[in-house]
Amino acid sequence: MLNEFAFQIKTMDKPHTYIPLIFKLGKINMFAGWIVDHHKETLKLQQSLKASNLQTLVKEEMNFNSTLSMCINARKKALESIIRDYNL
Repeated sequence: MLNEFAFQIKTMDKPHTYIPLIFKLGKINMFAGWIVDHHKETLKLQQSLKASNLQTLVKEEMNFNSTLSMCINARKKALESIIRDYNL
């Protein structure tokens, strides 16, 4: 028993990415629909844009660390919207 060692592993929580961004006109919350609204034209021109590239684009333009799943959902919603607009 004297040679036994005990240790504890502590984990750090991941930073929460769904934070409000402050603008001059007020504040907004980032979500997949917001990304669709602001990057629909980009996805219309580059339909093969990967979600990871969209994540980088959001980081560069909005200075926001979006999650990959948020960008996957935004890409899926944008392409569905483009197809729906095309069929009308």
